[in-house]
Amino acid sequence: VAYKLKLPAGSKVHPVFHVSLLKKAVGEYHEDDELPELIGEEQAELYEPEAVLATRKIQYQGEELKQVLIHWKGKVVEEATWEDCVMMKSQFPQFD
Repeated sequence: VAYKLKLPAGSKVHPVFHVSLLKKAVGEYHEDDELPELIGEEQAELYEPEAVLATRKIQYQGEELKQVLIHWKGKVVEEATWEDCVMMKSQFPQFD
């Protein structure tokens, strides 16, 4: 069973959700008159990799995946994230 939500025109969210993804609402319901401003591409924060800090191999759905710990430009090292090598090579082909 799936539900289709009534979303505003121009919404970039898929309106159909399987019932297993929905949760019972808790508390009082109120409808806001205004929606928050959408973030356009020019406002979105763009991330660019600066350095690979470490590598690892993980098991995911029975397969071994190679991941890299990425230090992002403009971010502190503590905000480094583990990313799949395949994804990094496809999104940042110039980065090795």
